[in-house]
Amino acid sequence: MATEPEHGHRPAFGRGLAWRIALVGIGSALVAVGIITAGVLIVGSEALAALMMEHGETASASYAMFDQSIRDVLWVATIVAIVAGAVDELGAGDNAKAAITTRGLAEVTRLGVAMGANPLTFAGLAGIGDILATSTSALSRNHRLGVELASGRAWADIEGTLPGVAEGAYTVRSALALAQRHGVEMPIAGEVHAVLYEGKDVRASVVDLLARESKDELAGLS
Repeated sequence: MATEPEHGHRPAFGRGLAWRIALVGIGSALVAVGIITAGVLIVGSEALAALMMEHGETASASYAMFDQSIRDVLWVATIVAIVAGAVDELGAGDNAKAAITTRGLAEVTRLGVAMGANPLTFAGLAGIGDILATSTSALSRNHRLGVELASGRAWADIEGTLPGVAEGAYTVRSALALAQRHGVEMPIAGEVHAVLYEGKDVRASVVDLLARESKDELAGLS
C-alpha cells in the first residue's frame, strides 16, 4: 500500500533482513497508557520472526503473527472501519454493522488471496482481529471519520481535525488500484472512495452496500 505504518520500530538485528511491525492506531494508543495489546509482525523469514518475538515482547505488547504475504493488504481493514462508523452514526443497527464488517473481511481476503496470501491468515489477528478492533473501538480514527462523514461533514473539512491519521482515507485509492490490477471486486472500497472523493451521499452509499445482490461471499476464497 502507499502508506507505511506510522509507528514502526527498526530493531538492530542484522543487515539485509526484511521486516515490519504493525502496531499502530488503536494498538499504539493502548501501549502508551500501559494496556496489554497485540500487534502483527511481518518479516522476511521465520527465523527473524522468532528472533523478533524473543527480543521484542514487553509487558505491554506481544507479536501474534508471522505472515509476510499480507503486507500489501494489511491496511484495507481501515477502509471497512470508515463504513462501520457511518453505519453507527446513521443508527442502522448492529445487524447492518455485522453485514458490513463480515463483507469487509471477505473483501480484504479476496484481495489478499489474489495476491498470493494464505486465506487462513485473515481468520487471525491480521484479518478479523484488525477489522473488529478498528471498526468498533472509540479510539479508531477511521471509525471516527465514518461517524463524522455520516453527520454531514465533508472529508475536506474533517481531515485536519482528526486526532491523527485516518489511514483508510488515503489507502482506499491504492486498494482500488490493487483490486483492478488483480481483478478483484471491492464494493466497500469503491463506496468509500465515492463518498470521500466523488461527493456521494453517505446514506446512499450505505444503502447501496446493504442492498447489493445476494451471492456467495466466500466464492473464490478456497
